[in-house]
Amino acid sequence: MEEKFMRVILFLDSRSGWTTSNELAQYLGCSKRSIKNYVQQINGLVPNGISASQNGYQLTPSLKNQVFSDFQIDPAPNLQSLSQRRKQLILALLRERHKLNVFDLGELLFISPTTLKNDLNKIREEFSNYELKIAVSGDFVEVLGSEKNKRQLFIDQVYDDYDTNSLSIAFIEKLFPAIPVEQISELTFNLLKENNLFVDDYLLTSIVLHLTIMVERIKNSHTLTINTKIEVNDPVLYSIAKQLVTYLEESSALTFATNEIYEVYVLLLAKTSTVSQKKITKDNIIQFVDPQALTIVEEIMAFLNDFYVIDIEDEGFLIPFTVHINNLLTRSQTAYFLKNPLLASIKEGHPFVYELSVSIAHIINKQISNRITDDEIGFLALHLGGAFAKENKKYRKLLTALVIPDIRTLTSDLKTKIEKQFGDSLFIDQVYTRVIDYNDFRNFDVIITTIPLALVDSQATIINISPFFNLSDQKKIYFDIEEALLKKRYDEFKQSVWQVSDSHYFMKNDVLTTKKDVIQVVADIFVNAGIVQADFEEQVLLRETLSSTAYNNIAIPHTIKMNARHSKMYIICSDRPIDWGNEEFVNIVFLFAINDKDKKIFYTIFEMISLLFSDRKKVLSALKHDDYQSFLNFLTNQDIQQ
Repeated sequence: MEEKFMRVILFLDSRSGWTTSNELAQYLGCSKRSIKNYVQQINGLVPNGISASQNGYQLTPSLKNQVFSDFQIDPAPNLQSLSQRRKQLILALLRERHKLNVFDLGELLFISPTTLKNDLNKIREEFSNYELKIAVSGDFVEVLGSEKNKRQLFIDQVYDDYDTNSLSIAFIEKLFPAIPVEQISELTFNLLKENNLFVDDYLLTSIVLHLTIMVERIKNSHTLTINTKIEVNDPVLYSIAKQLVTYLEESSALTFATNEIYEVYVLLLAKTSTVSQKKITKDNIIQFVDPQALTIVEEIMAFLNDFYVIDIEDEGFLIPFTVHINNLLTRSQTAYFLKNPLLASIKEGHPFVYELSVSIAHIINKQISNRITDDEIGFLALHLGGAFAKENKKYRKLLTALVIPDIRTLTSDLKTKIEKQFGDSLFIDQVYTRVIDYNDFRNFDVIITTIPLALVDSQATIINISPFFNLSDQKKIYFDIEEALLKKRYDEFKQSVWQVSDSHYFMKNDVLTTKKDVIQVVADIFVNAGIVQADFEEQVLLRETLSSTAYNNIAIPHTIKMNARHSKMYIICSDRPIDWGNEEFVNIVFLFAINDKDKKIFYTIFEMISLLFSDRKKVLSALKHDDYQSFLNFLTNQDIQQ
């Protein structure tokens, strides 16, 4: 049976109710016409096995068992059964020391040699990301590359196989029952504690996972072949590494090469810290971190101030962030980067903050040898997110009018209480004790009033409260402020979108199929129009190499440096998903050329587009608009909710 039929059937089985052809096409990465053909072929074997209506498709309940039987699908697997086969294939390739017979491997995975070879082609790119090569010669296949890279791929498969918050010592024990995982964990923790080294539960688990996989690999005769020794600058860590290796040798009846001791030393160097942040202040931080870390942080702060008009001087941010950068430099030197269990939720839930972190990663990458990973960029986002949100409020305060009768001290007391509690979001510009001219309210974002107001000729959010500022009043102000802030951002977005869009730069696509196609075509158009310089395509692709700009079926490609001659946004809508690489497909592309003076416009649009299309249904709705005017009207007439 063809895999595409299985994917259609399993996807429909996972859904309650009807599934549109658009949703199926997005999932499979094909056209709606292909979906229609697949359904027809499935129904050719099991008549009416898939029901079709104007609402989409669904498995016919009374025929579901027959569909699964005739297509030889085990009803037990879920959609991940396909990815599970991929994982089994990767692990099978990594575990074997010698070449694998294609027929034996196919039998192990219950697939034909032809399907196996197709699967091998699909995972070649994943292996190449680790500088590994899948080599097929006749009926045999093997993985070529360094043992260190094979171990890293093995480790990443374990990370990918667990719920992001559930990796634990117990989980590792289940994966490797023959290895004393709990004892390794206890010994590692005690040795670190005795030597005043700091490590949290997550990093301890990460260290134990690396040590466990090291034992597993050596058991199967996979040893490091690196002969170059690194310089040992920390004798305490090296001593701990030797003690750990001695225990691993004794508990597993193995002999570790000297290279493995160095590998454990490097692992500890990357994942532990001798620094307690409680001891650090702005005045003494130079005693605790590398001067290079301070230089990089200074450059990052200058960048934030220049590009985002944000000046973060809060020690609560600067000290932990500087220590993090210092540790990141160590991890870069050792090439032992952290895995981030929150990466997916950061990228999808907070793409604007992640974009900020990508720019900062570019600053760091210019000064280190090993380019930092998406996972590490995610950790930068965790540090920057809170600080950015706090600073951002200062520049987005709502211009507020307070309307309250002049009763004894009530006016000043109420104003003081509101400013104390909501001063980060509101700027009370005027206090009115009586209303003479309603035109006075036209320029305010928010009007807080204790008396009923007649119809006000203003777009302001009107918040009616009691004079006593009770808990109910405080809740009302809080929620209405959030709504008003979002409305203000959306108003800025609408103005910005019309400013950089153009009917000449809108395409309903049925030709472009890949990220490279899209960027090349739009770059040529912008270059010929004199909007950008000749290296624009190269610069957009450079940004993509740092981290994909695809989110939730949309992509927002752009350059790192905002040096376009003019600011423009090119919009591409594609019913057939565009392959954005790394198994990501997008239906809408917003490709930006931005001049430095318009950088605020870019971030305003980026932030709101990310929020707007966080709901994938919005993508499907947007695709119904086939021309520029209709699409822009859709973008600028949304009921936005946080």
